[in-house]
Amino acid sequence: MSIIALTVAMAVLVPAAQDPNAAPTPLLKTYWRATELQEKTVPAAPPAHEAHVVFDPDGKVSGSDGCNRLTGGYQFAAPTIKISAVAASKAACTSGDAVARAMRSALGRAHVVHQSGSTLDLLDANGTRLARFEAGPRSVGAAAAGALYGSWQLVKFQGGGKTVAPDDPAKYVVAFLADGGVNARFDCNRARGTWKSSGPNQVQFGSLTLTRSKCAAGSLHDKIVTDWGKIRAYRRDKNHLFLSLMRDGGSYEFAPVPAAKGAR
Repeated sequence: MSIIALTVAMAVLVPAAQDPNAAPTPLLKTYWRATELQEKTVPAAPPAHEAHVVFDPDGKVSGSDGCNRLTGGYQFAAPTIKISAVAASKAACTSGDAVARAMRSALGRAHVVHQSGSTLDLLDANGTRLARFEAGPRSVGAAAAGALYGSWQLVKFQGGGKTVAPDDPAKYVVAFLADGGVNARFDCNRARGTWKSSGPNQVQFGSLTLTRSKCAAGSLHDKIVTDWGKIRAYRRDKNHLFLSLMRDGGSYEFAPVPAAKGAR
């Protein structure tokens, strides 16, 4: 994962023309969807492609640049906020590269925020508008995408009173893409498929396209492939991802794939 150091000083201003009795949209816990980046309208996109940010009360910031998941921390002392150590996942999402670059550039250069009702404008130090965000409900798909984005390696499977762990976690990796795709390695085979979410913490996978190598005895390949279509729920806990089978059939636990040595 690459690390993007961002420092954003925000001044929350309400124009005189705005109704003084109208309550402004709160900065915290609001789903801020990017509608304009570098003077260009952000094209309408499916939930998994929405560029957005969310500031949580616990000092964490999360969101997406339209391709990769963004997570980090912030310090808020009205009217300023400082965002630092924001990590971007590494999804292969070429269709969203232009929006992703513009989003990260705007965040990196931002100095001031003007808030008017449900709109936030990010400006640079010279007052030039870099980005505009509109408040809106966090869609189910966007929430799921934010939780699933990135590459995960298998820690263990628990179910039926048994725990099974892989001989090498790096041989069992699942990468969730921002466009609703999934790339995976299940031991000796590679796989591709799709995912969708129809409700909070719900996830369902489409059929897999697999290579057809014969894995060695003791491999978890066959079990995972058999279970894949039975997964119905996900949750995040302490930065681990849990994918649970329907009818209390057990749960797969994944951890983030470690960054490659020397990665910046």
